[in-house]
Amino acid sequence: MENIDIGITTDTETLPGNSTWYVMSKYPDINKREVGNFYGLRTWVEYALKQSKNELGWADYRFTRYEDIERW
Repeated sequence: MENIDIGITTDTETLPGNSTWYVMSKYPDINKREVGNFYGLRTWVEYALKQSKNELGWADYRFTRYEDIERW
């Protein structure tokens, strides 16, 4: 399967480093707009997860195996 490299940026003239992403996809029939939409959805999913954790009171806790805690 062929990889598709796509650049997503806010400024197509200068490609500034702080607002340009380079992504790679293995979906052969995907276009640039769909890649941008997928990454936009990812941002909202992460935001919703953070809000959900805050509402449930889980934002202050981290689940770690005891072995990993001991190692620190």
